[in-house]
Amino acid sequence: MLRPALSNAARAALVTMALLLGAAAHAGDVTTPNWTRNIPPAPPGENAAVYFSNGDNELFFNAPPIDSPAAIDEVLDLLDRAYGIKRIYWRAPQIDQILYRGVPRYESAHHGPWMEWLDYLFTDLGTGDYMMQAARERGMEVWGVASLFDHGAQAYIEYPNKGMGPFPTENRIRIEHPEWVPVDRAGIRRMSGPLCFAYPGARAALVEMYADMVRDKGYEGLTFHLYNENQGPRFDDEFGFNEPIVEEYQRRYGVDILTEPYDKQKLAELRGEYLTQFFRELHAALEPMGVKVSVMIDAKEPDLPQYWLAFREILLSGRVHVDWRTYAREGLVDELFVYFNGDPFPTLRKMMAELDETGVHYAILASGGFPEAHQDLRDAGVWRVISGQTEDLEYGYTDPQPVEVLDDGDDFVARLTVLAQMGAGSTPVEIDRVVAALDDPSILVRRRALRLLVTINDTQSELITPEVIDRVIPLLDDPENIVRCTAVNTLAHLGDSQTIPVLYKAFGRHANPMMQLFTAVPLASLPEEREEDLLRGLRHDDPAVRVMALRITSGGVPRPATWPVILENTDHPDWLVRWNAARALEFTYPAEANEYLLAMLDDPHPTVRNIAARNLSKRLVPEAEGVDELRSRAIAKLSERFAEYGEGSAADDAEWGWRPVGLALVRMGPEGRAVAEGFLTQDADPLLAHRAWDVLHVAEEDFKIIMITPEEAEAGYAQHPSHAGAAGSTAQ
Repeated sequence: MLRPALSNAARAALVTMALLLGAAAHAGDVTTPNWTRNIPPAPPGENAAVYFSNGDNELFFNAPPIDSPAAIDEVLDLLDRAYGIKRIYWRAPQIDQILYRGVPRYESAHHGPWMEWLDYLFTDLGTGDYMMQAARERGMEVWGVASLFDHGAQAYIEYPNKGMGPFPTENRIRIEHPEWVPVDRAGIRRMSGPLCFAYPGARAALVEMYADMVRDKGYEGLTFHLYNENQGPRFDDEFGFNEPIVEEYQRRYGVDILTEPYDKQKLAELRGEYLTQFFRELHAALEPMGVKVSVMIDAKEPDLPQYWLAFREILLSGRVHVDWRTYAREGLVDELFVYFNGDPFPTLRKMMAELDETGVHYAILASGGFPEAHQDLRDAGVWRVISGQTEDLEYGYTDPQPVEVLDDGDDFVARLTVLAQMGAGSTPVEIDRVVAALDDPSILVRRRALRLLVTINDTQSELITPEVIDRVIPLLDDPENIVRCTAVNTLAHLGDSQTIPVLYKAFGRHANPMMQLFTAVPLASLPEEREEDLLRGLRHDDPAVRVMALRITSGGVPRPATWPVILENTDHPDWLVRWNAARALEFTYPAEANEYLLAMLDDPHPTVRNIAARNLSKRLVPEAEGVDELRSRAIAKLSERFAEYGEGSAADDAEWGWRPVGLALVRMGPEGRAVAEGFLTQDADPLLAHRAWDVLHVAEEDFKIIMITPEEAEAGYAQHPSHAGAAGSTAQ
């Protein structure tokens, strides 16, 4: 049985897909299990909790499953028996923010299907509410987790790689009240993510929203994270110059922050005062409901909002003073939760020393437990919070279990433990018992046995016989999605050409974003002699299978045999197939791909046109040889397209399609840039001029925030058609 080794290129493609979904910081290499145990159980007297990052756990098939009521029941039983967990931090309120308080944009090629998947889980299966019911039955608390600074973004904002389509969601409050969105110093750009707390109406709207989200739900508490997941800001202090802030700063300090040098710290503290007032108003609303308030604190910079783990170079929430001292001393929050971005223990001790008499409680993200030097924190009742995306939560008890429990034991956690022992090499592998575990009544045991087969194939491949693989195939139709996804991954690792049609058919029957993200990635490393197996996927009757095949052939080693079939898929009836084909053309080399991408600028679906513009411009950069005539035709077509995005545009992507088209023009060198500058300098259509300014002066690259200085920003402001010279002097 041939198990393809995952190449470096395939691993890079895997990381790329993780970034596309905003979860790279948590994903790791999910295709093969590690079997290294890092999480100790709670000793007697310790307060231990698990934080489930909803939206991530429902995507990564290696994480403890929460995608069905039955899976939630088993996971909670496991956490109770093996780890002594007393509390769950449940990010369902943020999913509520995204799905039910925002306007979804399903044209997003990656996040549109993701939102539909979450809507199915939360609305149809009821997983969001079921966790609270199931946890209460086991005597566990549930604290909801919501976002305070991230309420979605304008459709044209980057996340994090243009070509996907629009930003996936934006809160209705931002859409209905754009004046409440933080604005830059020149009044040109509005921030993606937060609302400005200086407006009493904005604070009231948020308080009403959060109160409604927890009303009658049964949450013991509501925890806020303070990071912002988007790439709108270009430096920490770009936004926050709204009228009430400008007026109050001038009243206090006699300085016009729009035109004169100002003190960044004083401005951050002023903005923080409005944030503190929000917590006062929120406390007044939630206290009668009996709902406590918790705030996540950045471990490195506790006086500022958190950095987003995927992009730590810029404070994407903006520079706002997080006055945790006042929150605690006034009793506005019940808990301070020290989160990622550095060693949390010094920050926690700093807080405890300063707030000794307040009675505020503490939590800390410390999956690995309290080190010896910090045992006093455990004894003081600090909550140890474990990441709920950690695969080794499923490894069961820390005490060794006899292999016989796999035969007739009634404790599924003990059976998980034995499988983990085999994976780690501390218990000899008994293949018959592992195969028998594929039929176990426990969801977690079945999928842990599947994961163990991958490890066995790496270390004792002679044990993986055709009979073993035959026992895997029925699990492709397991009643539980998490088992089906794991079975796809296992068969992709273990199978041969005979199993490919079976795998593809099952993938088509059950495809969802969890299954599509990582499960079949091992196929990306199939050797050249098995390329026909990939071609089967690229030609498959089911569009979901074609999407999967296109994704796994986009990265990795070049496969010229697949290129003609990828080109064929640019004309498929399903727009996601066409989009993924166009996405793949960034990585395929034949010159004829350029003509296909040029034709796709007229595709009926806006997101396909979006990715075609992006990838065509990447292939026709000025240094590309022999494409001058084609580049000129492409620039003419892109110019025609960009002209459609002015005042009164009837384009189906009027709010967002202009940016990838404009960036494509700029990317193709002096000729394209001159076209964009022509749109900037014309005075017949102010909106078109503004959008041309944006693509010329707000740079963008894949998977990277383009950091600039305030001086560079002001130089750009000076070129805006309606704000020339408005920015004034730089902040100090």
